Amino acid sequence: MLIGTTNLNTTLNLTYVLTDVVETLLLDMRSEMKKQGYDLRHDAKHNFNTAIAAIRWLKQDVDKT
Repeated sequence: MLIGTTNLNTTLNLTYVLTDVVETLLLDMRSEMKKQGYDLRHDAKHNFNTAIAAIRWLKQDVDKT
């Protein structure tokens, strides 16, 4: 086993969990807004979609390692 591997694995696992939590919270917030009849405006919707895409990209990269 390489020195520092355990620390790296822990960091990667935490990164994956935190990005998963953020993604879940954002998607739940958007779902709740839609239930109440609200929607994001154009700029906010663009930023939201960019954030979700970045989170999924990050989760995919962390999952590969």
